[in-house]
Amino acid sequence: MTKIGTLLVSFVTLTTLILQIQCHYSPLSEDFLRQHSTYSRTPNASPNMTWIVNPASWRPLHLEFVGNEFAYRGFTRLPPTATNYNASWLIFLPPANFSTLVHNQRVNNFPEVRHMFRKDLLHNIIHESRAVHPGNDHFFEFWPDTFDLSQPFQFNLFRQIYVSHANNKTAQDLHIPAPIYIIKRSFMQRGEGVHLVASVSDVDYLQNTSSSCFPLYKTRPIAQKYVADVLTLAGYKVTLRIYALLSSVDPMRLWVYPEGLVRICSKKIHH
Repeated sequence: MTKIGTLLVSFVTLTTLILQIQCHYSPLSEDFLRQHSTYSRTPNASPNMTWIVNPASWRPLHLEFVGNEFAYRGFTRLPPTATNYNASWLIFLPPANFSTLVHNQRVNNFPEVRHMFRKDLLHNIIHESRAVHPGNDHFFEFWPDTFDLSQPFQFNLFRQIYVSHANNKTAQDLHIPAPIYIIKRSFMQRGEGVHLVASVSDVDYLQNTSSSCFPLYKTRPIAQKYVADVLTLAGYKVTLRIYALLSSVDPMRLWVYPEGLVRICSKKIHH
């Protein structure tokens, strides 16, 4: 996998909440949010416009920031259970609920947008796209070899990699190490629950009741081939966070935030 491919994976993975116009983790500092509060601005009234939000789903500062913007535009906040709203600020809207919206209602979600930020669903979409577009593998070079371990067939294919290596006499005689895969649980974030596997016993342990991945059908982990040729700066691994806002899919309209983050590991990488 190329270094550019690594950056693309980071882009897809790290813009998920922004793609929903959401702010669980914001690139903006708290000082920035307070500085740009709309309390001091003259309201731009839009009579009879209303909005709802579930306050339990948001951090207080972000909720305050979003609430100020709605208030500045003349929106009145209704209880979370209200149905006669004009705008709804949600973490997630079930696909079936989109059909209940009327012409003057807007939500900060796209139908099935979760396929962009849930690791297992994103992998399955890419896997299916490869089958639909044979001969175009170069479009998917950024995506490492991946297995959805919640699916028994893919789990067995993944396990067979290490069985074959253990039975390969040449590899054993030449001390060729087994490939390293990184395990990621689909519902985790910020590197939580991530670990490496490099043997049959490591893979089998994933099905052990004491494993953080047990049971697989609930945690829905994926296994991705570990990228060895990572982007480095003076010997330290670095990753880039690029924030974007998807405001329309037809036509496609994507806004890229002019500032990003560079994260640098505290220890030098050893290959």
